[in-house]
Amino acid sequence: MINQRDTSNNVIQELQNQIGEKIITSFDMVAQDRSNYFAKNPYQHQRPSIESANSIVNGYAKCNGGISVAANLVPGPLGMLAVAPEIITVMRNQIAMIYDVGVAYDKQQYLNKELLAGVLISSLSTGLITPGINAVANRVIIAQGSKIIARKVSTPIFQDMARWIAGKYAQQVLKSSVSKYLPVVGSTAMGLWSAYSTKQVGNKSIQIFEKEIEILDETQSLSECSIEYTDHLLPTSEIEVNNITGERLELLKIKTLINLMKVDGSIEPEEKEYLKTIITNANLTVEEIKEIKNLLSAQRIEVDYSLIAKYPDDALGLLIDLIALAKRDGDFHITEKMYIKQVGKLMGFSEVDVAELMLSY
Repeated sequence: MINQRDTSNNVIQELQNQIGEKIITSFDMVAQDRSNYFAKNPYQHQRPSIESANSIVNGYAKCNGGISVAANLVPGPLGMLAVAPEIITVMRNQIAMIYDVGVAYDKQQYLNKELLAGVLISSLSTGLITPGINAVANRVIIAQGSKIIARKVSTPIFQDMARWIAGKYAQQVLKSSVSKYLPVVGSTAMGLWSAYSTKQVGNKSIQIFEKEIEILDETQSLSECSIEYTDHLLPTSEIEVNNITGERLELLKIKTLINLMKVDGSIEPEEKEYLKTIITNANLTVEEIKEIKNLLSAQRIEVDYSLIAKYPDDALGLLIDLIALAKRDGDFHITEKMYIKQVGKLMGFSEVDVAELMLSY
């Protein structure tokens, strides 16, 4: 039997490679394209303004959600490789959105590839520009008081950053069990992810462009931190942690999905088929599968959501799965909404984020 985790890791690596090859050149290409667009519309009243920034973000989020909803998903992790072109299009649109928001805040003269990449990377964390996940972003962009300082970097360093971005997107996409194994409902899940991630990028763009921008050249030091780059998707320590908790996370996710299915009193035959497909493809032990079968008759299954909350990408993937399953028949029941709001809160999501996800696709 093929180890599902090994398969997923291989798919993440391949998806990272496919996306990375295209994204490396996308920053310059998109910047030039948007620059040409605004050059053809030189009058101030035709250019975006600060007041239009949120509308710009909402427009791109809706567009990207629609692109992903239309994706032709094939069941299984390997099938996710087929949506690489859609993911690349979503990312290019996000880069264009960052540029447009920058223009709205009158920062067009600073919008080089490094600043665009730094904004995109910084959107993958919770702070404005923080250590940890944004140690990569700190190579090109850092917050100092009310100012954002960006630095031009060499081509090899920028290529490493682009590959890192591709890897993070590949990871996020593959966190949704629904997207991987339930193609019809999975298209909705992909649309939710695209719209949500685009809104996150847009909101971070607004946060950053509200500040003063300064550009340094390659010879000027941006920060004292030293960052080593490798071709690996994640540092070894992070891979080990994920391997230790992976199966337990999958079990917690399945328990949460069962609770959603039972929230209206019973599990429908169609829901049982969904559940069977997810369980079959999850990397569960025999004991864990027995545990799930025994819990199906329980009125409510206890889940420690604080464990899932420690892994933001997994938490987002689960939240998206819940919403996609609840919306599958076009009847998003109030009890399902209440349950999803409660789970979202316990996993650390704001009410606004959960509400926006539920209103998307």
